[in-house]
Amino acid sequence: MRSFIAIEIEKNVLDEARKVINDFRNLEIDVKFVEPDNLHLTLKFLGEISENDVKIISDNISDVCKGVKKFKISFKGVSFFGSKNRIRTLWVGVERGYEDFIFLSKCIDAKIDFKKNVNHSPHLTIGRVKSGRNMELMLEKIDKYDNVNIGEMEVNSVKLKKSTLTPKGPIYEDVSTFYLTC
Repeated sequence: MRSFIAIEIEKNVLDEARKVINDFRNLEIDVKFVEPDNLHLTLKFLGEISENDVKIISDNISDVCKGVKKFKISFKGVSFFGSKNRIRTLWVGVERGYEDFIFLSKCIDAKIDFKKNVNHSPHLTIGRVKSGRNMELMLEKIDKYDNVNIGEMEVNSVKLKKSTLTPKGPIYEDVSTFYLTC
């Protein structure tokens, strides 16, 4: 089963992210946008795991979550991975809660030595750029959203999620939920 560990995004943030995505969609750019209901913060991508791995990974996530306290996280600004000549990914940044996210991510990495993640930088991927069509308009829109608040939420749980790839995009299902209890 293809899987990852993530923080789900609350409705108020999803609603604001949906507005941002729709604003970008109006530019007629060549971007595969993430469906708002699929938006999440990835803590660790696991790839293919077996049913036996699920129990071990779940126990380890549970152990980590028992030692981590709830925290608030805020989303601000739109940016990109790549260069201005070749934007690859559009994302919303994390402002408040940045250090807490990194701490949680590193704790999970330390406990689950399944596949190493190198990037602990929290971000909310909103789209993957397919071509440079209307790049100037995209860059102008990114500048417009540079400092815009997208929302705030409390992080009180972590989810192990299953990802099924389909021609229309991935379908995510919750496997388990783990509550931050410290």
